[in-house]
Amino acid sequence: MTSARSRIGRRPAALTGLLALAALAAAIPAAPGSGQAAPIGTGRVWWSSVNPATPGIAGTLHAVAARSATDAWAVGWQSTGAEAFAMVQRWNGAAWKAVTTPASDAVWVQLNGVDILPSGDAVAVGHTTAAGRTTPLIQQYPVDGGAGREIPGPVPAAGGAWQGIDLLSGTDGWAVGQSGSLVEGEPAQTLIARWDGTAWQQVPSPSPGTLSSRLTAVTAIAADDAWAVGQFRDATDAKVEKSLVLHWDGVAWSQVASPNPGAVRTTLLAVDAVGPGEFWAVGYTLDTVTDDPDPDDLLHPVALYSKGGAWRVLRSTKATATEFTGVVAVGPRDVVVSGYQLAAGNETANIEEWNGAALTPDSIDPGTDGGDHIGSALSGLAAEPNGGRLWAVGWAANLSPLAAQPYSWRSDR
Repeated sequence: MTSARSRIGRRPAALTGLLALAALAAAIPAAPGSGQAAPIGTGRVWWSSVNPATPGIAGTLHAVAARSATDAWAVGWQSTGAEAFAMVQRWNGAAWKAVTTPASDAVWVQLNGVDILPSGDAVAVGHTTAAGRTTPLIQQYPVDGGAGREIPGPVPAAGGAWQGIDLLSGTDGWAVGQSGSLVEGEPAQTLIARWDGTAWQQVPSPSPGTLSSRLTAVTAIAADDAWAVGQFRDATDAKVEKSLVLHWDGVAWSQVASPNPGAVRTTLLAVDAVGPGEFWAVGYTLDTVTDDPDPDDLLHPVALYSKGGAWRVLRSTKATATEFTGVVAVGPRDVVVSGYQLAAGNETANIEEWNGAALTPDSIDPGTDGGDHIGSALSGLAAEPNGGRLWAVGWAANLSPLAAQPYSWRSDR
């Protein structure tokens, strides 16, 4: 699916630093109320809603998949700071409802991606952390709304995590991520598994980085045509991160040469295909060498468009935008990207559209009243089939209650 692993090895600022955000809130202009979203572009208008969560515990939705206007799934996690537990929610056409997740002894359980089988069952991927070891995780949730269950999948000796999933059919699908460390700059290799309708089996994949190679997202067009994106680093220059694009031709995965518009980093977080030989990959770039592992104020969003092997690099029209974390190709001249922007130390959600000529901003209602909105960001994006509306998910925080809460945004068309 098009949902992405936003900021590998990092967590949204609001999940750990809301008190600092609150101190800045007085200097931030009041956001429009939930019924007062003023159009700032010519594209879609997005309306938001808070999702079910445990009161007082920070949470974020990281990925979303839609089967119809009355059936969608979103996954993420809630965290106390020291531990986290998986969060799964389902849209029934009127409201989001929490779904029971499997019990776990792990101190950290995080879901990064989700897609839906033709049967209506949802499959979520992510990782667990216990006793200092991170392990890839796959869960399946029944269409009838019952509790989820863990299903077997490849577990590398070095551990690892799944970051993205795309199910082409009931008997064909892909999950991507990395084996090894989740921490930027530490050793890791690409990890890919394929679903055959019965089991997940690991498939060999290139890992070009001599230090680390990671995959964040995957999109499948046909049984012999799929794309996966991520990033890699070499040991000779560990601070430089390059874009990674892999293609499946029905026989093997191979690396495809891709642009690196960032002088220091070009990190890809999401991918979606328009059709055979034509796709979009989005993420961020960094042009300044820094020891800061989380240099949000130095990042710039980037969208890479490829058709027939030729590439085009597109940039946000917003000077404050920092990352694109999701992309949906509704059509060749209708592509939506999502992420967040940073102004005065405050993250706020950002959605833009490609109309065939330029990226233009959409109008977003932050879902708050009284001007108490202090932060938000988007991590996942998906479209309802057959020209339906779009979903974006992430987190939003208000002065009251002072905790990042899982939020979803839905487009007006």
